[in-house]
Amino acid sequence: MLGFLDPVVDFTWIFLYFVKIHYGVDNYFRIVYHSNVGLNVFMTTKTKKSKVELLAQKLRVAGDSNRIKILCFIFSDKKACVSDIAKHLRMSIAITSHHLQSLVKEGLLEKDREGKNICYFLAESDIAHDLKKFICRYK
Repeated sequence: MLGFLDPVVDFTWIFLYFVKIHYGVDNYFRIVYHSNVGLNVFMTTKTKKSKVELLAQKLRVAGDSNRIKILCFIFSDKKACVSDIAKHLRMSIAITSHHLQSLVKEGLLEKDREGKNICYFLAESDIAHDLKKFICRYK
């Protein structure tokens, strides 16, 4: 048994090598082996989002009413900690933290640790500054 390799494993490696050569790195495959069915292969293509789709995602995240309130508070104070924001907006720290993490993930805010506190401030990005102008104008 020492020199024996499973034919399914051999096929899988040959198949993956073929995929790498012919389809590139933007595709990935999920290979599932069922003893009664055989080998099933599912191909998924990674698609790059267009600039419009990325912008829409950022606006979707910033469009939540609680997040707009959080952004307005940060715009007025320049830098604020989670506990201060939660207290001012009468929200729980957990909910406030969740909203802030979403805004950081989309690149609208940045965070900085000050001792035990995490403070948030406006990111140095064009979309964040444009959003500040827009929200402050219509609030």
